[in-house]
Parts: sequence; structure tokens; C-alpha cells
Amino acid sequence: ATATAHPAPAPADSSASAPSLPRLHRDFLPGRVLGRGAFGVVVAARSRAAPQDEFAIKVVAWPADVDAAALAEVRALASMPPSDDLLRYYGAWVEAGGDW
Repeated sequence: ATATAHPAPAPADSSASAPSLPRLHRDFLPGRVLGRGAFGVVVAARSRAAPQDEFAIKVVAWPADVDAAALAEVRALASMPPSDDLLRYYGAWVEAGGDW
């Protein structure tokens, strides 16, 4: 499953050509790993729809039974006011599969 702490633009119309790919690969061009932590990895990426837009996407392996408590970080990021000291939060998604 994947959660994003940064831009999640409207999906590009690539799902018809690659429906089995995770959204990270359908909608973004993943780049280098920016960091790793106890809960996941942060990857640099560009939007396939607008390659000039750069993103930092946090990929987290969630248990199969994701519940509201597991999404606490997503909710906290969503509630943060704009700040020059924080990255902007755009959205999150959850999907089956562990390979990104």
C-alpha cells in the first residue's frame, strides 16, 4: 500500500495500458530514494501528466487490515497549515501489493 505526503495529481490516462502497475508507476516517474525510515521509504518522483512537477512520495507497507488508526499520520499531515518549513501535503491512497 502507498501513502503520499506530497502531490497526488489527477491520474494520467495510463491505467488502460498498464492496469496492474501500482499507482506510483502509473501516475509518476519514480526517481531516487530520498530517505528510509522505520515505516517506509521516500522517493523522488515526477508526474507523468506534468513532468515539470516534482514530488516526494512516502511509500509505506501497511498491514492488510488498514484502519483509521493506521492512517493517523495521513490525517496529521492533512491538517497542517501551510508553512515554509513543511512540505505540502496533497493526498494519499491505499492499494494492495507490496512492490512499488
